[in-house]
Amino acid sequence: RVSAKNTILVREKYEAVLQSYYREFIATAITIQKQWRGYLVRKNIRGMNDSATVLQKQFRRVSAKNTILVREKYEAVLQSYYREFIATAITIQKQWRGYLVRKNIRGMNDSATVLQKQFRRVSAKNT
Repeated sequence: RVSAKNTILVREKYEAVLQSYYREFIATAITIQKQWRGYLVRKNIRGMNDSATVLQKQFRRVSAKNTILVREKYEAVLQSYYREFIATAITIQKQWRGYLVRKNIRGMNDSATVLQKQFRRVSAKNT
């Protein structure tokens, strides 16, 4: 026969074992939850890192493209100024060369006039 005292002792022992198993179960569940949540956080961070990398790549591409466009525009302006400078220099050279040629021709005309005058004077004396 089982006495009431033994039944209470068995029940208390059984409840103590159950509480021990329950605490172990809760501790294991908490560990699994921690691991799962950590995995989810690491996965989320990895996704954010990938997104940040894509954004940085796009930003660098657009920035490089804008830099190239600005450089090309700057070069076009410089080329325009250079062409204008060359055209102005050519105009100045043409004017200067024309002035020198006219001056040289004027000098030759003056020399020819002097020679003609002298020739006429000598011819007039001889006649």
